[in-house]
Amino acid sequence: IDNNRNVVYWNPAAERLFHYTAQEVVDKPITSIISPPSHQSTFTKLSRKFNLSDTEGTEAKTIELYGYKKDGTEFPVEVSFSAFKKGDQWHTVGIIRDISARRMMEKEVLRANKFESLGVLSSGIAHDFNNLLTAILGNINLVRKLTGTPPDSIELLKNAEKAARRAKALTQQLLT
Repeated sequence: IDNNRNVVYWNPAAERLFHYTAQEVVDKPITSIISPPSHQSTFTKLSRKFNLSDTEGTEAKTIELYGYKKDGTEFPVEVSFSAFKKGDQWHTVGIIRDISARRMMEKEVLRANKFESLGVLSSGIAHDFNNLLTAILGNINLVRKLTGTPPDSIELLKNAEKAARRAKALTQQLLT
């Protein structure tokens, strides 16, 4: 890229990545070629920060943004810029990598972490619920064994115990 941000050289790897031939892009502004319309202002701001007229701009800089293929497909890219002086003009070499696979993997890791957190949370709740059911079943059993408990109450306690045991079995399934 020259100091006017026009493409000077477009290699075969860039042709495969963006689907533009060298003839289509040489002498055209890089931002209008590889940056989607929705991200062109960001790309332009970032490229201006990389000051080609200043020798301090010679240090390499890497940024992540979105690329734009000839067919209109947007995709995440990592762009590394490095400046050099040729004669009395500054030029920039840009190395652009498609990071779609990396982004997808990052999303999968985040998703897996969310599932793991959910599992830990539900396991903790299930353990606490199981402990409460154990206390309820113990108290039901004690009341049933008390002498003088009316027969109607014993039947209700049996039903409560049956329901608590079903809840305990369900809690065990959650823990499993």
